[in-house]
Amino acid sequence: MTLSIDAALKAADGRSATISCPEWGGDVCLSTMSSAKFDEFEARLTFGKDSPELLAGLRAAYVAACWADTNGKRQPVTAEQLSKLGEKSPAVIGRLFDAACELNNDIEPAEKN
Repeated sequence: MTLSIDAALKAADGRSATISCPEWGGDVCLSTMSSAKFDEFEARLTFGKDSPELLAGLRAAYVAACWADTNGKRQPVTAEQLSKLGEKSPAVIGRLFDAACELNNDIEPAEKN
């Protein structure tokens, strides 16, 4: 079946996952990010080779871009929240980052790099 652009735009194509964070006393829900947001991160990775400042806070920002409610709907994260998220444990952020990468079929998770 060939889809029209309108049919494609109406299709629900996102995925979500719940990740256990016992260090924080609960779970975090993550969802796939939009294609436009994914492009932003891809650009950061591409240009980060020449501008390392683009890579600063990348994992926390990636996790924040995928933060979702229990229904899988992405939730906005403020700049202040993002800054504080970047101060959290690298073990927890790394686990969430790996899960977010898997959800988005993105770059290889951290332990594989």
